Amino acid sequence: MKYRYCVRKFSRRLISVRLAELIIPIIGTLLFFTSCKKRDVEIPSYLRIEKFDFTTFLPTQGNASQNITDGHVYVNSKYIGAYELPVTIPVLANGKCNVSVIPGIRENGSSVNRKSIKILKSYETEVVLNPTEIDTIHPTTTYRSNTFFAWIEDFESGTYSTEASSKNTTQDSVQIVDSSDVNSFKSRFSKYSAMIKIPATKDRVFFEQYSKEKFVVPNKGADVYLELDYKSNIELQIGFYADKTSSYEQIPFLILAPSKEWKKIYMNLSIETSVLESNTPIQIFYGFLKPEGEVAFSPELYIDNIKLSYLN
Repeated sequence: MKYRYCVRKFSRRLISVRLAELIIPIIGTLLFFTSCKKRDVEIPSYLRIEKFDFTTFLPTQGNASQNITDGHVYVNSKYIGAYELPVTIPVLANGKCNVSVIPGIRENGSSVNRKSIKILKSYETEVVLNPTEIDTIHPTTTYRSNTFFAWIEDFESGTYSTEASSKNTTQDSVQIVDSSDVNSFKSRFSKYSAMIKIPATKDRVFFEQYSKEKFVVPNKGADVYLELDYKSNIELQIGFYADKTSSYEQIPFLILAPSKEWKKIYMNLSIETSVLESNTPIQIFYGFLKPEGEVAFSPELYIDNIKLSYLN
């Protein structure tokens, strides 16, 4: 009995080995063909996207200052990605293709808060892509036709639409300087900028201006953009006053770091304005604080091209 058991056991093992010898080559063949299929890599075409060119209709949209840093790219309606411009990217498409590039900004001045800006048009074009070849596009944009400008202050009239708030502690006010000032904003259509310069003093100085006019902007999460150009040797506070039913509340929004060069900032007030009751008037403010004791320090701020806008 023991001998027969061993023979049966041996026979079963022999059958198993022979089956394995048959199956393994079959599996190997399938794997070979599968791997060959995976190695058939599609050769990409390349798309070179230059920086955006930005234009405006000056009488109603103000100066064409811009800081469009990114492009959100679609090819044949397929999202390719968001890229800092200029950039050359591989695209797995060839032949006649529809390309869309949506303008992107560093919202609120943050490099980690890169978003498309909804008040600007996307750039649409048709290109013919060929594998290994580079096709270059030069995107252009402007404001959408349904962008509403609640406020534009470019100081070109020689006056200004802001005034000192009740918190202002200095007699020094906004001055209008022309393009002969070495620090003024330089562009083809800009002749004037605003300057605030506080003499050096040991005293604590608080400077704050707000818009003379009150604006009603959308709430409930709608984008509300405040953009401006500035150059400053002191931190600049931006925000708005909300004229609520039972109170008049100051709502600080952002502190801008000093900048030796002119800097363009896009701010989205949507989080702050979304909690306001409908039709709550707001006044935009900007200002700075000079601490007490800094005797040799003279705060200096240049500002231009203030715009408050949203989609209508």
